[in-house]
Amino acid sequence: MTETVFSYADVDECATNNGGCEHICENTFGSFVCKCHFGYKANGKKCEDINECLVNNGGCQHRCENTIGSFRCSCKYGQIISDDRVTCVQLGYNLCKYRNGGCSHVCTQTETGVKCKCNRGYELRSDGKTCADIDECKVWANVICSQRCINLQGSYRCDCMHGYQLKSDRRTCQLVGTQHCNTFESIYQFCYYRIK
Repeated sequence: MTETVFSYADVDECATNNGGCEHICENTFGSFVCKCHFGYKANGKKCEDINECLVNNGGCQHRCENTIGSFRCSCKYGQIISDDRVTCVQLGYNLCKYRNGGCSHVCTQTETGVKCKCNRGYELRSDGKTCADIDECKVWANVICSQRCINLQGSYRCDCMHGYQLKSDRRTCQLVGTQHCNTFESIYQFCYYRIK
């Protein structure tokens, strides 16, 4: 008696031209599914922008402006958009007084909202609010310290190897000990240090 065995191999339709999908092609066994990025809805293989402003005004307190793949809230004259990007606040109200305007360090009120700045030794991240420590040792190690650099939050510290001590400039290391020199054949000089 002979037994017949069938095997099926899945063809990945997404491997060729993204399966014809406009955004994301997800392979399934024997088929595929087209999906869309956030802010879009699928219409067959195409993706259409979702107008978030049609539902509950996009969550905006005043005006909602649909953009491709997203939306933006704006306020009536005399008001500015607050830190949450949907609520409007009366112009003249200092947004920095409420949770420091969302800033990690320094908050400054401007005509269009808040502007965040960072203390020395920190840099502003791409969100425009959060401050991150600058690793001075990674960026300027050979420039700021003559031997070893130790990163600290918002700063750094220089350190020296065994047998050396930090000079008063707090950056340069100098050898600690006594120098002994011998001259050979009136031409060569050999020096060594006896470390304390």
